[in-house]
Amino acid sequence: MHAGPTADRLAAHAGPLSVPRVAKASEPDRYLLMVAASPNRLPARGADGRVDLMSERVVEQACWDWLAKGARTGLLHKRGKTGEEPPFRVVESYVYRNRKPWRLRAPDGTVVTIRQGDWLVGGIARPDVFEAVLAGELNGASVQGSMLRRPVSQTTLKRQRAE
Repeated sequence: MHAGPTADRLAAHAGPLSVPRVAKASEPDRYLLMVAASPNRLPARGADGRVDLMSERVVEQACWDWLAKGARTGLLHKRGKTGEEPPFRVVESYVYRNRKPWRLRAPDGTVVTIRQGDWLVGGIARPDVFEAVLAGELNGASVQGSMLRRPVSQTTLKRQRAE
């Protein structure tokens, strides 16, 4: 999860949040729906200081691979300890395929627009994590995984800047 006051140490290398993260929060189940990745928008700078752009095909493959490999979650880019309840138990992972944008009111009151090709992850948050989201201390998630980085094409960069 990305954080506010509880993760000041990450703030030094976090850029402005361009990909909306928490799109929906639902009580009493502590359900959160988040945008994990988007081929449509320039993403936020990661904890490693880089910006990772992804094509629709790469987003789709990442969605499938992450789920097939166990859909691990962590908090503040750290995995939990063995036997510890995860911060977020994944119950949905899918690519939004509708051509019509889907607009949702996020917990912070902003309107989040989900577009075709966006990877959505839904899950049940641990009580402390859900409360931190509602309080504005946590604002999203990062999938626990790895990828091969390549230089971005100018076409991809122009398309994402235009969105």
